[in-house]
Amino acid sequence: MLWGHEVWRAKIPEYCTAEAAGAIGLWQNWKMFGMPFAGGWAEQPAVVMDVLEVLEAEWRKRSGKQ
Repeated sequence: MLWGHEVWRAKIPEYCTAEAAGAIGLWQNWKMFGMPFAGGWAEQPAVVMDVLEVLEAEWRKRSGKQ
């Protein structure tokens, strides 16, 4: 069990894809350095904002920082 979800050890590599690693890297860089492109949030590609919103929401939910 992980955060209330059943996780099978054999399936862990399926969760750790290159796409997931890239999204987590983008989120980590945003936390340290800010937006990846010049300008505010409206100047960022939609996919970047989607990734940041989802990962930040998950981080806040799991860390208790609602």
